[in-house]
Amino acid sequence: MVPRSIEELERKGLFWRETLDSSKLMAEYPPKFMNPHKNWIYSQISPKNFPPKGALTLSRWQALPIPSKQDFIPPISGETKIEVDSGFFRYQTKPNEFMDDQCCVWHLNFADRNLFGYYQGALFAQDEMQVMEHPILGSVRSWLEEKSLENSNYHPNTQDASGSPTPYLFRGVERRVKIATGKNSQEGRPYGLYGNHFMRASKEAIEKAMTVLNPPTISNILAISAISPRYGFYTREQIVKLFTTVYTGFVAARVESQRTGEVIEDVKNKVEEVEKESEKGIRTIIHTGNWGCGVFGGNPTLIALIQLLGAYFAGIDILVYHPVSNMSQFKGALDIFNRELKLELKEKGAMDALIKLENYGYKWGVSDGN
Repeated sequence: MVPRSIEELERKGLFWRETLDSSKLMAEYPPKFMNPHKNWIYSQISPKNFPPKGALTLSRWQALPIPSKQDFIPPISGETKIEVDSGFFRYQTKPNEFMDDQCCVWHLNFADRNLFGYYQGALFAQDEMQVMEHPILGSVRSWLEEKSLENSNYHPNTQDASGSPTPYLFRGVERRVKIATGKNSQEGRPYGLYGNHFMRASKEAIEKAMTVLNPPTISNILAISAISPRYGFYTREQIVKLFTTVYTGFVAARVESQRTGEVIEDVKNKVEEVEKESEKGIRTIIHTGNWGCGVFGGNPTLIALIQLLGAYFAGIDILVYHPVSNMSQFKGALDIFNRELKLELKEKGAMDALIKLENYGYKWGVSDGN
């Protein structure tokens, strides 16, 4: 059962939630790729040859207040566990691997505030990679654009007009292709395929990097956007906004995880929700990494600390962190969290920790150009 405190947070934060038929969504709003490489990849996983099945649940959330010590909600497993993965996101390795009544796994989309706004072009950063591998997200973008003409709450933007965070969550997303982006000279990608290297690669290199997933695996996506680049020291306002974004998104993931009990019967290709209850509840696992530390030039240590705090106060069971090239910064952040912040959180709440982060004097970095 969903804890009462989680239900209260849902009432405060949820804008709306909708469940759509995946096959109908892609038929009515087919993704449109402008780049030749992306067009070719999509032609290999066309819905005509690989019909979508099941349902996709979308939700949009509004900013939750900074939690006090009374707002702390322990995770289902009793304590938030931190795991480190030095590689990129690998998502599920087989169909429905995590779609059970024990846990629900989420992967972040390090979104620009313009949700999936640049998926069609030649760039191949994290957001564009995710849409290419999960092409129905391009359909979602078009559906939201049309829906927002009638109701502005459906605008495809991870922030509202005032700049407050409005995370989007997508549950039950088919991943139809896997694309290797790492460096591999023998396969024609000596610099990898990430960022602007994608458009410079040969068609042969793209072919060797691609693996069609048939049947597709299922992913759950949490889309949040970092604040745009600044310079100098982080201000309290910036730190609070970053934490609010993370905390709201992580709470939303925890709420939506409980709804994996509303199992979609894919075998019959119906959109039919079946209630299932669990005495212990469903554990929430989130995969994240250097959010806002690429083109936005965020500070990897501060961003890691903010996400560790967000996971703690949202009661996330397992936070899997992918620091990639920033392993030393993440280990430093984890040490600070365990040594200087964690013991005080239950006694003082989140704001005291955020003030500490301001006093530590973290500075903005520079964009990586991707």
